[in-house]
Amino acid sequence: MQANVEAADFKCANLTKTNFSKAQLPKARLDAAKIHDADFSHTNLEGANLGSASLNNSNFVEVKAQGARMSRCGLAGAKFAKADLRDVDLSDSTGAEVAFVGCQLDGAYFDRADLSYGFLTDSVGTGLSAVRTKMVGLSGENAQLIG
Repeated sequence: MQANVEAADFKCANLTKTNFSKAQLPKARLDAAKIHDADFSHTNLEGANLGSASLNNSNFVEVKAQGARMSRCGLAGAKFAKADLRDVDLSDSTGAEVAFVGCQLDGAYFDRADLSYGFLTDSVGTGLSAVRTKMVGLSGENAQLIG
């Protein structure tokens, strides 16, 4: 059964290890929530607000997050694979070993983010913004990114 909770308000909630797989959460408020080790695979997060959320070690395989706000998030160990991250705001987020594999990144904002020791593989994007982004030790392969 798929949960459909459009515009739900989970602000500041503790949702650690929650399975959101295949949920419909467009425009949901998950800002400042603690969501470690969660499964967002195949979830619709379009236009959702996850600003300042702690998303460490969470799974975002095939998530649809176009236009989502994910600024100031903790993303250490998070995995984005085949994710639609067009126009997503990841500014000021930090995430050692965050992985972006096969992602669509058109118009994504990475300004002042710290993606050190992360992975950027087989992802494409145009119109990206990465002003003062830290990428120390970032591994990239077959990525096509145009600012």
